[in-house]
Amino acid sequence: TLIDELFELAKLDFKGVAVNREPIPLAELAADVVQKFQLAADDKSVLLAIDAQPHLPFVQADVSLMERVLDNLIGNALRYGNTARVGMVRHGTWVTITVSDDGPGIPEVDLDRMLEPFTRGDPSRNSATGGAGLGLTLARAIADQHGGALQLANRRDGSGNIAGLTATLRLPLS
Repeated sequence: TLIDELFELAKLDFKGVAVNREPIPLAELAADVVQKFQLAADDKSVLLAIDAQPHLPFVQADVSLMERVLDNLIGNALRYGNTARVGMVRHGTWVTITVSDDGPGIPEVDLDRMLEPFTRGDPSRNSATGGAGLGLTLARAIADQHGGALQLANRRDGSGNIAGLTATLRLPLS
């Protein structure tokens, strides 16, 4: 897995490699990924809220790479929290996908570092509690290759305490 992830990251970081883009219905893809997690989530829950607009336009993207991003973000939310909330909304010529959890969040000073290679939320080296620390790096590289961006931010409750983490994926519409 580590070698596969390193190879994928190297391909994405090399600007000369073309990403296979086709028009994909992002809302349908997100619903499919959420359904997969709902079936396997056991005592955890995955909720999906898509903008009430009649149809979100398609995005020009590589379907397998977009699925990989969603898998990673939802998987992380369920690894560190009990609930993953996936939202999707259109803002002009962009679509924003958010994946929020109710986990412990990340110390503010580490938020940007979590998108760097080999950085893990679980400091142990136990592979059962986390991967190699490349999932978010790959997700960010995929977003970049599609002209988008990935950001992490802690969610706060009414008292200012960390109430979870939100990953925000922003992509241009086709």
